[in-house]
This record gives sequence, structure tokens and C-alpha cells, in this order.
Amino acid sequence: MSNFDKDITYHSMVDLSKKIFGLLFLANGGGVIALLTLVGHYRSYIYNSHPCLALYWLSFAFFILGIIAVVLSTTFAYFTQYHIFTNDTGTYKFGVAVAISIFSLVFFIIGSIIGALFISQMI
Repeated sequence: MSNFDKDITYHSMVDLSKKIFGLLFLANGGGVIALLTLVGHYRSYIYNSHPCLALYWLSFAFFILGIIAVVLSTTFAYFTQYHIFTNDTGTYKFGVAVAISIFSLVFFIIGSIIGALFISQMI
């Protein structure tokens, strides 16, 4: 593979990783927005301390954890690029960034499932 091909591949990988981080952030942030919208719609249940209110807060917490995980994985991805730029080994930081990104996706899935349970209890 020529240097030109390596450069193009590198730039496309960086672009793809930025899109993945954006997608994870948007998904978890959208979950938080959806839950906040539900609070407005079901405010009578919220004010009366409905028993399934714990599901709401648990789902909210998982979406927030997903956002925190995206921020951390983006930070580790930055440090990976910095160490590669300075010709230092930064591969372990890349592994951490990938693992935290997977955790963000898992937090989104768990938050969505718990949010769906909350909605099914409210209907």
C-alpha cells in the first residue's frame, strides 16, 4: 500500500470515528430529551409519586451514563491520536476508547429498554 493510500485510509477512519461518536452522543442525548418530554406529558403521575417513577429515573441515569461514556471515549481517542502524532505508543488508549464506546451503546440499549418499560406502565 502506498503512502497516499495509507493517508486516505487514515483520514477516512478518523472521519468515520467522528461520525460514530456523534451518533452515540445523539442517541443518548435524544433519549434524555425524550424522557424530559415524557415528564411534561405525564406530570400528574410525576407529582403524585407514581410507583414506576423509579423506572424513569433509572432510564434517565443510563442515558446520562451513555453521554458521559461518549465524552470519555472521545477524550481517549484524542489522546490516542496525540500519542501517534508524537510517535509514542498509544494503542492501549485506543482500546480503552473502543471499550468505552461499546459501553455507551450498551447504556443506550439498557436505557431504552427501561424507558419502554416505564412507558408501558404509564399507559
